[in-house]
Amino acid sequence: MKRHLLSRAVAGCLLVAGCLLGAWLGREVGAAVQESRTPANSLLQQDGLLNRLQPQFEQIFDFVFDGPRLKLDRKGWGDPPKIQPKANVILTANGPPIEAIFNQMRAQAGGLTGSSMSVGANRREISFQGRALSGRLATSGDVVRMELTESTAPERSLEWFDDGKGSLRLLLTHPDGDMVLFQQSKTGTATMAGVIAGKAFAASAPSFLQLYKQHRSLLDNQVLPVFQALAIRVVPPSNTPEMKRAVLALVTRTPQTLEEGKKLIADLDSDKFATRDKASKLLHERFEVYKDLIQERLKDSNLSQEAALRLNKIMAAHPDAHKISQTIAALDLLHDPAYLVGLLEEAPQDDRAKVAAHLEAVTGQRFGPDVAAWRRWLETSRK
Repeated sequence: MKRHLLSRAVAGCLLVAGCLLGAWLGREVGAAVQESRTPANSLLQQDGLLNRLQPQFEQIFDFVFDGPRLKLDRKGWGDPPKIQPKANVILTANGPPIEAIFNQMRAQAGGLTGSSMSVGANRREISFQGRALSGRLATSGDVVRMELTESTAPERSLEWFDDGKGSLRLLLTHPDGDMVLFQQSKTGTATMAGVIAGKAFAASAPSFLQLYKQHRSLLDNQVLPVFQALAIRVVPPSNTPEMKRAVLALVTRTPQTLEEGKKLIADLDSDKFATRDKASKLLHERFEVYKDLIQERLKDSNLSQEAALRLNKIMAAHPDAHKISQTIAALDLLHDPAYLVGLLEEAPQDDRAKVAAHLEAVTGQRFGPDVAAWRRWLETSRK
């Protein structure tokens, strides 16, 4: 019964999302999407049982760019996080790896009140009802559908669909009305719709990359943080400190800083422990500047064991490094005047001249470090 109620709730939310999108299609984009620079306080970001599933969500939702589209990298599904399951977990011999991850979530249901499993020629389904969490997982070949609902406050529901061929959907809902839908079709068309803090929005584009470029403020401040609160990192928002530091490092890097990085890496083989330790600390602190040097050095077969251990430890401390680099490249942030002007405004005083010089090279304008002049130019160029 709970499963049918969950399905009805999800269907109702999809209907609402469809209505929102339909309304948007009849208007201009500017009227339909209110892109506030201030993050909304969403009911979807309240703390609950879904937040306790971070290890499983991180493992499942490993998104990467596939050209202008998004796709899930499923390679990590075969090695679930080492979490001790509780009693009465359904055994899934010969089942897809995603079932083992799902059973780890099932083990946190807070005491089961019901469960079932069915296996057919081309389809497998597991469902459970618990005092804290209820869920359903259905698989058929590469197609995966999962539904999770909190049985206690804040009683959110998460629906996820992925066919392994480009079509995917994420829907998060709250019983008091807030919801966010992200969907990508097999052809790549990307759609987002929802209600956050009482404000409705909807937008669509031929690809996720185009959707992000056209509605970056909305995605960065509203949509992506909702999913990130559950450790579902679709892509790193471009307005995070980590992203800004990475772009700033690339913009301000000089041949001299590269030589400094090479010396620090060489110092990892110093005879003096203090020198090796200082080099490790500086490479970690300036990781965005020296990241590619570290990655290249790790490929060297002649790398000493201690240096390899230190460099791998530094890489492990920055798990999102690859996604950050990929997002910077996909959005072409190094050549985005609006993003660079924002970076100039926040950059440390010592770096502003370099950021301004980069802006001038990108735009052909000559305003130096004068942020107000750059902002006036941006407003004029948008008209």
